[in-house]
Amino acid sequence: MKTWKTRISVTLILAAAVHFIVVLAIPHVISGELERGILETARINTLRHDNPRSHGPENRIPQSNPDFLPSILAYDVSEKPLRFHLAWPGYVPYWSFSLFASNIDNYYVLNYRDIDKRESVYDITEVKLVLVGPQGSYQAKDDEVVVTSPTNKGFGLIRMIVSDRYSERGLKEVKELKKVQLMSYVEPIP
Repeated sequence: MKTWKTRISVTLILAAAVHFIVVLAIPHVISGELERGILETARINTLRHDNPRSHGPENRIPQSNPDFLPSILAYDVSEKPLRFHLAWPGYVPYWSFSLFASNIDNYYVLNYRDIDKRESVYDITEVKLVLVGPQGSYQAKDDEVVVTSPTNKGFGLIRMIVSDRYSERGLKEVKELKKVQLMSYVEPIP
């Protein structure tokens, strides 16, 4: 009877230890791989605009939806805060900006529901967002939104959806959205 209790206790302790290690380690391993992949073609704190139709190493957004026009960056706010200039085209059916900590926890989302809807193709809303590190501070100016990251390093992701990318209208929309996509950028604040 004593050996069964010992075996069960050892098994439970080992299972708990493995579970704890996996839960803590896996997000950081994934985050490290994602950061290395992004930095192969872009610098840190630089927004990279991807083509959702590309496959292989040039598309670093895991499981990206081919109907999205994504932009992604790996950030580091350990030394300076970052100012995001986000261009939101009010005519797309879906737009979002998400921030992820280094353990891939999603801690901030801004989407099309949070911004006034625009009707015209040419109505572009610029959203200014300042990202500071966990020990950083920043006094917002004018219409800036200040977000504090729980970690110094992490990721940002912008997604715009193209509703019917293969129709004539959809191809035209993709062409216009790629121009809007390039209007979003990031800059360090001195």
